[in-house]
Amino acid sequence: MGGTNIDFAYGVAELKNKTVIAVGETSSNDGDILVNKGFTDLLMIKFK
Repeated sequence: MGGTNIDFAYGVAELKNKTVIAVGETSSNDGDILVNKGFTDLLMIKFK
């Protein structure tokens, strides 16, 4: 997950439907990160 720059996940939670959500920040603009709007952007990842 993420790109070639620094990407962090700061928190992870499992929902009642067994979906896992991770929240953090990204400095990447490649790989799984389609665009970066500034120095760092909010990163939200949903795993099923």
